[in-house]
Amino acid sequence: MSLLDQCNPRFIQVEDSCGCAVTRANIVAMKPSDFEANFWKETGMEKVVANTKMARMAGVPQKSLTDLLLSRTVPMNQKTLDNRGSVIQPWVYVPQETAVNANHWEVKAGGAHPGAGSGGIHPGAWQLTVHNEAGEFGSALTDIYRYFRPGQYIYVFYRDGSNNSQRVMFKILDAVDATSGGVTKATVSVEPNVNSTTWAGYSSGAKAPWQPTAGLAIILANSVSDYESHCYNAPVENPNKLKAFWWQTSRRTFCYNDEYVKALEAPLVSDFFRKFRTMPLVEQRRKQEARYELEWYNTIFFGDVIDDKQTVETYTSLPQVTDPANPSCLLEYKANTIGIITQLNDCARVTDLANAALDLGVLFQNLYSLKRQRSAGGAVIKEIECFTDRFTKMALTEALVKYLRLEYGVTWNQNYEPGQRREINGMVYFEWTDFYIPEIGVTFRIIQNDGFDDFLAAAPSAHASAARWMMMIDWSDIEIGMAGAKSVKRQTNLADNLYNCVITPVANHYELFSQTYTVMIGDPNRHLVYTNFNNATCPTIPSQLC
Repeated sequence: MSLLDQCNPRFIQVEDSCGCAVTRANIVAMKPSDFEANFWKETGMEKVVANTKMARMAGVPQKSLTDLLLSRTVPMNQKTLDNRGSVIQPWVYVPQETAVNANHWEVKAGGAHPGAGSGGIHPGAWQLTVHNEAGEFGSALTDIYRYFRPGQYIYVFYRDGSNNSQRVMFKILDAVDATSGGVTKATVSVEPNVNSTTWAGYSSGAKAPWQPTAGLAIILANSVSDYESHCYNAPVENPNKLKAFWWQTSRRTFCYNDEYVKALEAPLVSDFFRKFRTMPLVEQRRKQEARYELEWYNTIFFGDVIDDKQTVETYTSLPQVTDPANPSCLLEYKANTIGIITQLNDCARVTDLANAALDLGVLFQNLYSLKRQRSAGGAVIKEIECFTDRFTKMALTEALVKYLRLEYGVTWNQNYEPGQRREINGMVYFEWTDFYIPEIGVTFRIIQNDGFDDFLAAAPSAHASAARWMMMIDWSDIEIGMAGAKSVKRQTNLADNLYNCVITPVANHYELFSQTYTVMIGDPNRHLVYTNFNNATCPTIPSQLC
């Protein structure tokens, strides 16, 4: 299963027969020995917390988006890894549940029933070729003939050759699988809701409405007396799918030498050497931790496969990890985690606007789609957040204010709430502006974040549009699975033969930290990202005409 295969899963039906409590360990103060043992605890989550606090103590400033990502970190129990079937496989299967829509069907063809008028079959019997709906909210169902049970009624909507709307009802006689060429479809035999005798007196024009060859169909309830024999089971969808998420282990190292520490602390070292040629260990640690956080942050968003062999079918061609002392001992295969933007791009949820201006009309359509996708599980969606840079926020604000004034009049100023912010311990985490869009029924929240400004400012002017982002991400659907976090301290030279007769050996110190993680997106359809748009041109505003 490739990553792309997971974007639009196909569902199967199961016919029935006739007949959390989650506990979280409290974070407590840890002894030095606990650090080494953390890897063998549930998931090393305590180690992740400890490492983060260590970075803060070293002076690494908090960043709002980084902290948001850290808040989405979840433990992946060690047993989950062992149940993969092999400890060397660099991925984990995670079951995901997706909403299934099976209410609408597309009629692709129609023709007279071959047995119409004989053997007790209605003279107006018709056969419909039915496919899965092609709309954006449709599900890729299999064995769809099972939905069309004898005795049910079906209602067909279509437009005839004179552009008149037709709405006709049929009774389902039977349905058979007609899947071919990789396209799931069913042949449904139906009869019109017109008495056979009455039908015989109809002209061809009067019969025409019950002879559709295209359109939209929905299934109605059956009409069965308690004295009739009727036992047709309805299909039951299995909404679960398995998604493969890839593990990546990242390492950071902090090394220093005893003599270097002595030089830093020596009273006779010149101020020039102290200030310009050396740096205190804590300052080095701060810079290294900040660098690692930045690189990890970039990986969570933009990480990609280690090479083209990173699939569950070809993973044995990935780079091998062997025992340093025994190269013939294969320990595991290396892989990279797939970042948020990369996963969404593979699932066609990243829209490249090719340096064109934003279009509010298209944006509104996308926002409505996001609202529908996010509310599929019954949740009430009140806001859709968009993370972007300050220039895009300004352009959107100006366009939306103008749109609301043109569309609804200046008295609708309650739709616009600028200058909102969230502060924690005196630090401004996020600043945003809210716009309530009446035709969508949600508040569009534009959040400015410095990370997006930095990204844009660093880009060459000729490529600036490629560095512009609008990330409409549902953070509740994002999880960063943590399989383990480990640290170890090593000292070298102490037992070296060269130092057997030395009272004070020069020791080299190594502090090694690693964590194994994966980025997991539950349903790509709950997210949308815009990139490569041009802010030099004002966003297109929909016409205010009816």
